Amino acid sequence: MTNRLLIEFGMRFDWDQIVRDVLISPRLAGTYVLDNEGNTKISAGIGIVYDATPLFLIARPFAGRRTDYFFDASGQPTDVNGAPTTVPTPVLTTFFVNRTTLQAPRYVNWSFALEKKLPRAIYLKAEFLERYGAHGFVYNTASGGAAGQFLLQNTRDDRYHSFHIALRHNFRESYMVMGSYTRSQLRSNQVLDFNVDNPSLSPQAAGPYPWDVPNRVLSWGLLPFFKLPILHKVDLAYSVEARSGFAFSAVNSQQQLVGAPDSRRFPTYFSLNTHLEKRFRFLGAYWAVRGGFNNITGHRNPSSVNNNVDSPQFLTFSDFAGRGFTSRIRFLGRK
Repeated sequence: MTNRLLIEFGMRFDWDQIVRDVLISPRLAGTYVLDNEGNTKISAGIGIVYDATPLFLIARPFAGRRTDYFFDASGQPTDVNGAPTTVPTPVLTTFFVNRTTLQAPRYVNWSFALEKKLPRAIYLKAEFLERYGAHGFVYNTASGGAAGQFLLQNTRDDRYHSFHIALRHNFRESYMVMGSYTRSQLRSNQVLDFNVDNPSLSPQAAGPYPWDVPNRVLSWGLLPFFKLPILHKVDLAYSVEARSGFAFSAVNSQQQLVGAPDSRRFPTYFSLNTHLEKRFRFLGAYWAVRGGFNNITGHRNPSSVNNNVDSPQFLTFSDFAGRGFTSRIRFLGRK
């Protein structure tokens, strides 16, 4: 529009073979430079997005029917609520899809960002992003009960918003240091994922997704390493991440939800990775050899938890990722 203002408009057309519909996705974005030097600019954009229909949801009925029987600690049969019964009562779990009633999930994304060049070649970027989702795919209990027949419907609504701020500094040709902080929230009105392999015999409920991370600090960089003469022209590459633990739900021995879904969290995650890289010329080509440690501090980051409230090991975390040594050789080219 002017030498400071740029506006872009786009339109995307898709054909979804599953829902048998044409999907039209308009997008609008703009950037405005605030000063003559070009050191400060603001940008904003909004668009409608349709994700590809996940085939694993459509194919879930072909995974078969699940049959569960429940018993108490003494081996006596119970019903799904733990009440004693005279004979084992099967709890059947089946999935159904009626493709004629489905529609494509629709998302509206919009963002606003400020970028500014600070003194000493430091670049600042602050961005707010929001994503609204409507008509998302989700399996619901067809009869409204806690277990039984599950039907794929378009009743899931999602909302994600985040604020991200980052600082970046470039120096000496290819060296760089970057640090960022992200504050975000991800919520849904129907967060449970019913499936054959990991059943949940509870009705749908609202809450955060398991991968919701409210706070995340991330930094990485490539620095010159000149401490010793023998290590001249050796670079130090690092990355460090600290974030909130992933969310998880508590269940009982009858596979029923206890409390709100995803109301508990793993411990705070932390990992510091450090590597040394040496670049050299050999056989007329340029190479780089790197070696170092992932999670060099050995911080205990669990990936599993016992979430059964009826278990003596309830809230016991396991599968800790320890310190690991890695190395690699890269071919950089002949020029």
